[in-house]
Amino acid sequence: MEEQDYPIRVHVAIRRSPDEVWPYITEVEHWNEWNAARLSSAEWEEGGKLHWEVGGFSSILEPLNPARMVHFQLVGAFTQDTVFTLEPSGDGRSTEFTVHEKYAGVSLSDGGATKRRRWESDLARLKKLAESEATPASASEEGEPFLGRIHELIAAGEKFEAMKLYAKTTGKGPDLAKKYVDEVASRMSGGHGSSTRAERREVTVVGKTLEEAQAKLQALIPADGLLLKSKIANKGERRITESGSTVDEAFAKAEKKLLGEEEVILRRVISEPVERTVTVKAPDPDRARDLAKQSLAEGEKVVQVTELTAGRRRLLGLVSAVNEYCVVIRVKKAVVEVVCSCPAEIRATISQSEQVGEDSAFETAGTWTPTNPKFASHMPLSDLQRIFIFTDGNGQTVLDSPVATGTLQDTAEAPLKDFMGKVQFDIIARSNVASQIQQTGQFPESAWAAMSKIDSAVTQKARAGTYRSVVRVVADPRTKEQGVFVLIYRM
Repeated sequence: MEEQDYPIRVHVAIRRSPDEVWPYITEVEHWNEWNAARLSSAEWEEGGKLHWEVGGFSSILEPLNPARMVHFQLVGAFTQDTVFTLEPSGDGRSTEFTVHEKYAGVSLSDGGATKRRRWESDLARLKKLAESEATPASASEEGEPFLGRIHELIAAGEKFEAMKLYAKTTGKGPDLAKKYVDEVASRMSGGHGSSTRAERREVTVVGKTLEEAQAKLQALIPADGLLLKSKIANKGERRITESGSTVDEAFAKAEKKLLGEEEVILRRVISEPVERTVTVKAPDPDRARDLAKQSLAEGEKVVQVTELTAGRRRLLGLVSAVNEYCVVIRVKKAVVEVVCSCPAEIRATISQSEQVGEDSAFETAGTWTPTNPKFASHMPLSDLQRIFIFTDGNGQTVLDSPVATGTLQDTAEAPLKDFMGKVQFDIIARSNVASQIQQTGQFPESAWAAMSKIDSAVTQKARAGTYRSVVRVVADPRTKEQGVFVLIYRM
């Protein structure tokens, strides 16, 4: 990239490393917190599309260079070319974030001053946002809330990785990180200092639906194994974006790209075609078309010439026809999106723990004996899909509470060692969900929203009644901490 080719350049220094700033660019919810041009969805890969809330999309032009550079382009009545670069400071703890932008097919009357002010305002918000809070939860390796990920690493025997992630996400020093990880590891091993080694295995499972792929993945996890991490490579759908002179033409082009047994499940118009008209005086339609072409901007096309009025005039004794034509110019094509069904794919890392010492992970739970049978979910443990834990504390001690772990075991009707580490769980700290439930008697909308940000597919099915949600409110009289367990089961 040549600097002189990009007349608009705005930069800001952010007291965060490039790795910590990167999620504010690539996660839609974080992007929309600082950028005035809001995204509705984004595919951060070469050839991927950034879909804007106002309509239309930009295309990623080059292979993504994570935490270093992204280059995208908006093409319409004019072309807008934008590059973000992130340069680390000498110690790697700060970032020089620069926006490079240029335009073609349009003249900026103020020399780009308005665009620079807009970017200066956006980058000021980005700087304030990034420096005022810890790294977003999505900056963890799999985009999961960080405490759940740390517990998975500890259960897998990867204490050093757990310490690094804890320190990076909380901003606390190595001593506090080591203390927290050691405490959790001790609790998992029953306090006897035992540890585990794990045989790691990378697997890829495919199913006709996401639910089928998830079931296949669960079947691959050994009885004494753990699901260390998983990533949904494909949710069972593929998106095709196409453009055309009309909406129907664009849909027809998109549907020609369907493969095999793929079926269309959704059609969406991203933007309608845009046209403008000009009036031209010429002796014939071909000359009218040629005259209109002389005024076209980049990307525009003459699509129709219609005679409006016929005229005659006398010149040096000769009669010459001068007609008036209406010329239709297409400024922007129609853009559509077709969503079709395709096999779902999940990539995961699983392990089978090898015991070292006398105890194994989660042995502290022992054999489960119900203390409060009324909490029982009466659902098969094999159908448990996900656990969400809301707490008004900092989230670091919620599973230390005998009241909390007892309630969780009573609800699942199984000891912790039978499902913790095998079923994904997420801790949402500093939440007032418990008090809201006590005041209103209803599960609050804010809790659904928090769950949806973590796993929208499972949350939608729980809200629709396709999956069953079991909610339990607990309060620890010793710590005064209140929490809510949400266990979601496949029905």
